[in-house]
Amino acid sequence: MSVIELVEAILAVGGDLLVDGDCIRYRIPTRAALLLAELRVQKLDVIEHLRERERRNALAYLRQFLGKQVWSRYGSGTLLAVDDEVIVGLANGTRKYCSDPLEVVPYA
Repeated sequence: MSVIELVEAILAVGGDLLVDGDCIRYRIPTRAALLLAELRVQKLDVIEHLRERERRNALAYLRQFLGKQVWSRYGSGTLLAVDDEVIVGLANGTRKYCSDPLEVVPYA
């Protein structure tokens, strides 16, 4: 079973997966115990897949805030671009590149 198939199978039976550092927090129904054994075998690949999936979701979410005010670890500014990296324009005219889209938070 591929990593994608495994993750989708766990989600399909009502399970939950969450990456926490180098660990996977999970909730899997007892009727799907065989999936847990496979999850343990493919742990590192599943962590990588879940992190990449979270990154893609964060990038997709940020696109709706292009041109709007956001906060980043560099300070507040305007969201200028969302591609593989996120670019924030700060008030002093500098552009900051954020490789982790989870570091950029739109203002409400």
